[in-house]
Amino acid sequence: MDEKEMNCIKEKKQKLLTLFQQGHNSVLRQRSEIRQKAIELGNLLIKEHGCKRLEMVSLLLNFIHADRDAN
Repeated sequence: MDEKEMNCIKEKKQKLLTLFQQGHNSVLRQRSEIRQKAIELGNLLIKEHGCKRLEMVSLLLNFIHADRDAN
């Protein structure tokens, strides 16, 4: 391979890595937003239905976290 081809490969590699990093960051932001929405929902349910629903909400939040973390 000549130098021109090597530079082309390096550029494509860098672009691919950049796209991967952007995608990864996007997934992390989405996970954070989903967790926040789940917490807000849990808080809303607790306020509206009292402490009787606390256990159910806690289980739901744990399930969502485990699902999002592939745990």
